[in-house]
Amino acid sequence: MPVSLVSMPFKDLRRPPIQLGILKGCLTRVGIAARSHSFELMFMEHLSSRTAEADENERLSIDDYEQIAFDAFMVSLGDWIFKVPPYAESSREDDESLDYARSQISEEAVITAIQMKRFVPEFLTAAADELLAGQPRIVGFSTVFQQNVASLVLAKILKDAGVSVEVRHWIYSNTITLTSRPS
Repeated sequence: MPVSLVSMPFKDLRRPPIQLGILKGCLTRVGIAARSHSFELMFMEHLSSRTAEADENERLSIDDYEQIAFDAFMVSLGDWIFKVPPYAESSREDDESLDYARSQISEEAVITAIQMKRFVPEFLTAAADELLAGQPRIVGFSTVFQQNVASLVLAKILKDAGVSVEVRHWIYSNTITLTSRPS
């Protein structure tokens, strides 16, 4: 499959990523095979399955995801959740980001974000494995709102996996980031 189109968290779970659907349709019409990956759904499933055996108050739910996607939107907590290696190591700035978040949103949302972050590395590995299994020539990422860091860290993981992946350019209309492998 030559093209994979990716929507990362924190996109609204109730609405499919229309920009990927439109682009997939355009590619299909000109004879280019494409596949959409709604990794925001996969992330929610991952969070749910990893916390299913936890105490009820520690399980991560759709309500928790939506709290980060909507209520914590103004402080970009979704981007902070995906600030993990190999993209970035923990730093003093993390504490400063959380202090700022605490001044703007509920402590409950901050605690939820900290809990979610623990599960991100394993999720990113699974997302990379799914993409690499399709052997795409081009990977396009939706990068609206809180999807920026998640998209960039997954692109870095693909590159670090030894695949010839290069970030070629950014297309700001429709907010799609393209990465491709040379032929």
